[in-house]
Amino acid sequence: MKALPAVVGLIQARNEWPLLALSISHALMHHVDEVYVLNHSSTDGTREGVKKLQEMWQGRVHVVNYWDDHFWQEACLSALLEVSQSSAPDWIYVFDADEFLIAREGESLKGILAGVETQYSVVRYQVQNWVSTQDFDETDLACYKTLRYRSVPNLFVEMDAAIYVDEILSGNLNYFDVPFASKVIFRNNAVSWVAAGTHAPKVPSEMPILDLPTDTLRLVHLPFLSHGRLLLKARHGQLMVQDGFPTSHGWQSQMTWSLSQEGRLDRFWQSHSIASCDGPEDRTLPSIAVDDGFAEAIEPTLRLLEGGLGPEALQRIAEQDMPLGAADTQIPFRAAVSSARRLQLIAEQLCQQRDALRAERDALRAEREALRAEDAAFALFWMRRFLRFLRARRRLSGQ
Repeated sequence: MKALPAVVGLIQARNEWPLLALSISHALMHHVDEVYVLNHSSTDGTREGVKKLQEMWQGRVHVVNYWDDHFWQEACLSALLEVSQSSAPDWIYVFDADEFLIAREGESLKGILAGVETQYSVVRYQVQNWVSTQDFDETDLACYKTLRYRSVPNLFVEMDAAIYVDEILSGNLNYFDVPFASKVIFRNNAVSWVAAGTHAPKVPSEMPILDLPTDTLRLVHLPFLSHGRLLLKARHGQLMVQDGFPTSHGWQSQMTWSLSQEGRLDRFWQSHSIASCDGPEDRTLPSIAVDDGFAEAIEPTLRLLEGGLGPEALQRIAEQDMPLGAADTQIPFRAAVSSARRLQLIAEQLCQQRDALRAERDALRAEREALRAEDAAFALFWMRRFLRFLRARRRLSGQ
């Protein structure tokens, strides 16, 4: 039997409490050995909440507090990847507060990764969106047991993100009609840079990827868990717009920001949640299937949090506010050097690829010039033969 690999989870959080307590605890219970949390400019109870999680999960939760109003997700996660090297992980699993991995019954992520052949450094798994209820209360643990509605995408033609946004904004398309992009887990030595969203490894060269079926491993994504989180997503979208990201980068968040600016966020929420009563007849509702997979998978985590934090503590922490500009966590110089070295290696690999492409271009250019010279020589040969033929013909005519 193969030894289980060391798996580390990375998560970036910005005002994600109390959902953060569930996602981190679920990952630690079922899939990872340790979790590194980047608390990115949170002004809610996240800072106090993760301290409680550190008490619950002795030595398995590591927190980096970072204050900056920009939303440089790739850079932040890649820096967190360097910090996590102190745990010497074999595999890296990047997740968000609204994401929960579910393995087939009787297995865990660690067990699945133990069976991955060495030629695969990246594992791809499918993401499934879940639809929440309109009156969902994030601080009420019992509410999470009611999440039984998995969206069924109706659109299978890949289009530009701008088209998705236009169709959703116009009411012709529901967000849940669009299948969510799959994500990847990668070996610690396989990736040079963590791409935003972790939908693909960001490396200078291609590598083989093992695709896992949904009955082996799938991810439950709760994109619009509550109206409050919809407002939070709009705020993230505003930061992306301010930082000049293209519309394809975090298009869901940028779309919700546009909706909030137009005063249409409440109507969007009605069309993207399950209501206890009928709403406007002209709204575009999601297609759903009843699926108890998440409710069953999250049950052990809910029991743990009920005993470890308790509903009252969860509510109290959620209501706390942090002052703006809280102190950053100081990162050891060793991590900074390692990060700089990794970036240097990326640059060197890119330069090598550039030089290889230049050499290939020069070789093609030389081959083209040789062909041109050969064509010219061929044409000159036949031109001379033709001229000799004409001269011979003239001599014969003169005789």
